[in-house]
Amino acid sequence: MTRVDVNILCGIYNGSMSTKFYANKKLLATINQFYNQHTWLTFHVSMPTTLHIFVDGKDNNVDTKVGDDGKIIADKFIKIENLLIDQKPVSTDALHKICKLQTTDGQIIYTNYVGFNGVLSMDLEYSNSLLAHLNINKMLG
Repeated sequence: MTRVDVNILCGIYNGSMSTKFYANKKLLATINQFYNQHTWLTFHVSMPTTLHIFVDGKDNNVDTKVGDDGKIIADKFIKIENLLIDQKPVSTDALHKICKLQTTDGQIIYTNYVGFNGVLSMDLEYSNSLLAHLNINKMLG
């Protein structure tokens, strides 16, 4: 089994988003409400796998506060801040390349910031953690 640690930054505005974490078609965790801005989660998964995070609870009409200048003042979101595979950190520069968000209206966005309802997927389709780190680092160039 491979240990995967995920640090989530949660924007709490009108409550928080809810999440369900899956790997290998198995439910790993359900979080109906985040109470802290930063939350660390630890999972043990069989590789290769894709970590899927189902994100819900955002109403785009009321869960984002925009100032008069058009800038976002407050938002309901989750952001993958850190990812560790077998206790070794993945470069934060690589997170937006391995995190793929599919929104409920079918858009595909490569980002580690989730401000929409949808499914965020992290491809860990490698036979072991060493190959995962080597291939993710290749993405950085």
